[in-house]
Amino acid sequence: LAVQRAGGAGQPAPKKKRKKSQQAREEGSPHDSHFPATSPPANVATRSSHEDSTEKRLLHQLNWSCSFSSSSGVSLLHEQIGAVAALATPDAHELSRRQAAAMRVARLVYARCPRGELQVFGSCVTMLSLPGSDLDCEVVVDDSVQPLYLLESLATGLRCEGVARPGTMKVIGNASVPIARYVDAASGIHIDVSVNNGGHTGSERVRQELAIRPALRPVLLVLKIFLRQACLHETYTGGIGSHLLF
Repeated sequence: LAVQRAGGAGQPAPKKKRKKSQQAREEGSPHDSHFPATSPPANVATRSSHEDSTEKRLLHQLNWSCSFSSSSGVSLLHEQIGAVAALATPDAHELSRRQAAAMRVARLVYARCPRGELQVFGSCVTMLSLPGSDLDCEVVVDDSVQPLYLLESLATGLRCEGVARPGTMKVIGNASVPIARYVDAASGIHIDVSVNNGGHTGSERVRQELAIRPALRPVLLVLKIFLRQACLHETYTGGIGSHLLF
């Protein structure tokens, strides 16, 4: 067909002109000599290899290499969230340290205010706490006791008896819920003490809801980790705490 269209048998069809761009690629641009080809730096490959090995090690610790199970309907994302939640859950040693720190506060509360009762609330009770999370305590007393006066008295006792680490005690009286904040000297746990804020009642409701919907707990823990990494977990500075997140 090419021969016939060219006008006769035996005459070859005219060759099509190659595009200038194609010819330039084949022959090379005259400016190529001014810009010789360079190889990537040697440290690029080393850095990528190191990052790959670190990522594989972390994924192995989290057991993120699990495959999708079509029979059970469990996805890889589900397994990853569960693995992160398991690693973030405080162990028995951490829980015992928190209990001992709460008992030190309770002894001082009973000594300074015999009619008062110390209640632990928040993420430590709802099992939504992360390693290193604060310990929230509430002193439940009758309405005749001034909250700020009681907090000042407790702060003085915690400082004098060495329960609070030196230089860490701070009474925040201008907050919507006044608190005494300090670091426990024996355990290093950050503790917030408030008076009659109803926190233990709200924690009980959260525990009931989590018992009905247990799948919420791993998701909330992952979100709390993200908020902590972004420094958005402190409610006093406008962040999102466990109660608001729930």
